[in-house]
Amino acid sequence: MLDVAGKTKVSKDAYRELDRQRTGLRELLDLFRRDKDRPGADRHLVAMAETIRRIYYDMEGILRDLDDAFGQQRILGKTSTIYMDALRDYCLTPPHVWETERDRIIGFSSLALQLPDRLRRDVDRFMKRTDMRAPELRRAANETIHDRIIPIQAVLERLRAENRVLVAVLYGPYSEGTLHGHPSIDIGIYLRTDDEAERMRIVGSIRAAVKDDTHVVEGHGISPLNAR
Repeated sequence: MLDVAGKTKVSKDAYRELDRQRTGLRELLDLFRRDKDRPGADRHLVAMAETIRRIYYDMEGILRDLDDAFGQQRILGKTSTIYMDALRDYCLTPPHVWETERDRIIGFSSLALQLPDRLRRDVDRFMKRTDMRAPELRRAANETIHDRIIPIQAVLERLRAENRVLVAVLYGPYSEGTLHGHPSIDIGIYLRTDDEAERMRIVGSIRAAVKDDTHVVEGHGISPLNAR
């Protein structure tokens, strides 16, 4: 996901990767049709099955990013949802009899080639609707962020008063120095101790201040403090 000029949108790289996988699937399908009466033709089907799964998981990743940005909202149309559910069932169902699996691969390859275009149209329609509601969504997100900042700020102020940390706090959606689609609270802390147990106690006290369903991500090198 990218956020450019205040607008969240699906990155071109995500769609480009889908197109690349579909091109590969078409080529494998052509190879199978050419070699279907020759020994070893089934190797093309095995590769097709793996490509179908990659296409599904790429589409699922796009939808998951949109869920992270906007919450649980209906993005796909009814027909696209039915097709997506069918493709998911195929990807999650292990094959049993190869003769049956061959027919399933050929059938679902057609669906995997068509569904990304439907997904893109549905996502574009969803984004247009969301742009109209953007100020309302941002206002609600900011109010939620403010409520969650208060207990975290209290802990940070106490730790600073105890001279246990030097604290830099950045509020807002700036992971890795660039805007992302969903609101967040980014905290950078500099600890005054090298003692691992003390460091864990300090970080634990900050984590304990996080309420509700706030998702906590820890890591090195992801702070906005490291952005150049």
